[in-house]
Order: sequence, then C-alpha cells, then structure tokens
Amino acid sequence: MALAWEGGEAGELPRVMGSDKVLSDRLAQLTSAGVIERHRTPGWPPRVRYVLTSQGRALEPVMRSMWEWGMVRRNALG
Repeated sequence: MALAWEGGEAGELPRVMGSDKVLSDRLAQLTSAGVIERHRTPGWPPRVRYVLTSQGRALEPVMRSMWEWGMVRRNALG
C-alpha cells in the first residue's frame, strides 16, 4: 500500500506541513518508528517513495476514527 498525497501537487505538501524540514523530520520519525518504509529510486533527479508497513496499515482504523471525529467537529463548529 503506497502513501498518497491527495491535496494537490507534490510541492504543496511541504507548504502544508510548514516546511521541507518539518516534512523530512516527520517522515524520518515515521520511518524510525516502523510505520513507513523509504524507497529511493536511483537516477537523476533522485526519487523517494514512502510505503506503509504492516504496522502502519494497522493504524488505519485509528486514523479513520480520528478523521471522522474531526469532520464531525468541523461541521458542528460551522
């Protein structure tokens, strides 16, 4: 299962996260925790792909519940 950014172009993700450094730090933390794996494709420009591990996939129900809770809160606040 590959991670997907559905918010728009790839360049938007660092802006949403706050900066390239914040994004890099978060990805490193998730990799270190065993939630995602980092796959680098050789060549130029270098490409990196992150894939959920089985441990990461196990978090899906929790993340889905948190997302649903957030949507309910957002709608309740108007």
